[in-house]
Amino acid sequence: MEKTIGEVVKTVRLKKKLTQQQVAEKANISQPYYNMIENDREHPPTIYAIEKVADVLDFDAERRKRLIKLLEIKRIKYEQGRLDKQKQRFGIRPPKSDECRFVPVLGHISADKLIGFTGREYPANWVEDCEYCPPEINDPLAYSWNVDGDSMEPKISPGDRVIVSPNTKAKTGEVVAVDQEGKQILKRIHFRVNQIVLTSDNPKYRPIFWKIKNRPKILGKVVRIIKRP
Repeated sequence: MEKTIGEVVKTVRLKKKLTQQQVAEKANISQPYYNMIENDREHPPTIYAIEKVADVLDFDAERRKRLIKLLEIKRIKYEQGRLDKQKQRFGIRPPKSDECRFVPVLGHISADKLIGFTGREYPANWVEDCEYCPPEINDPLAYSWNVDGDSMEPKISPGDRVIVSPNTKAKTGEVVAVDQEGKQILKRIHFRVNQIVLTSDNPKYRPIFWKIKNRPKILGKVVRIIKRP
């Protein structure tokens, strides 16, 4: 039985007499990226890419389940390796294997402009990556976003990642992801008697005011900020 992601997809591709280029084009990914998958490069592929490849190669349920399991194992090993390097460099204790959990990264959230998002449920192709989630964040619906925009600087900068917990109630003054009619933003929320005010940490951006009766949907509280170099 194949032991790696690359071995699984390559075995099926060769049986179907397809080239790497043909699979990549049908999966809507680049040929070099597909080559990286087959060669089991250190950095794990995204779940979106793996699912697209599985669709193109017409994986049955059992083989697809095995592929996803191999991806989970690869991500854990990759993340543990990254955390081991952090420990060596900064003296950070890496998590034990039973502490490891990952949340999906749903593309980009804007800190200064509205973009589309439907709420807790999202299409599979929104999942770009996975992010390590510390054990103290135990919300099973938690997910992560890459941040665009500078309205939450200096606390949250473009390129950072945030983990959002839909099941954690936000208090006045805390940072949240907010949805209003399919539009989503990242702001600091303030509850007042008859209105909700969304503010930015960057003073060049004006507050956004909502009447209580038209209150936006709070997607979740930002429970972790992952700074990027």
